[in-house]
Amino acid sequence: MATTDIPARYGRAGRGPGSGGGSGSNRGLKILGALLGAALLAFVGWSGVSYLQRDDVSGQLVSYQVQNGHQVRALLQVNKSKGMAASCTVRSRARDGSEVGRRTVPIAKDRDSVTEWVSLRTTSKATNAELVGCSKG
Repeated sequence: MATTDIPARYGRAGRGPGSGGGSGSNRGLKILGALLGAALLAFVGWSGVSYLQRDDVSGQLVSYQVQNGHQVRALLQVNKSKGMAASCTVRSRARDGSEVGRRTVPIAKDRDSVTEWVSLRTTSKATNAELVGCSKG
């Protein structure tokens, strides 16, 4: 059985820069890894700060009462940051689905959770009340 000289058969791995096998080629990978790691860390930090600084307003229609042919009352519950100005829009529809009333109401700035009744005048007989949405400002 013949013995084979491994370096002669497959070639000898170089150890210098640019030879494909030494610390020189690893240096580029290390720099690339460090840059990608720094970019990922910056993105995570930015995402966290953005999340903590959000000023969300959420609202829901708890109940409504059709008072008469031209008025509806809606009970709104709104959650927001204390001290932030907000407003909510409520609308009412007739039996055929047409909008018969709409009102945008300001929400108190001094509390973070507000529950209040809102009166809404309608142009004709209403069958419901809907919360269109709430927004800051």
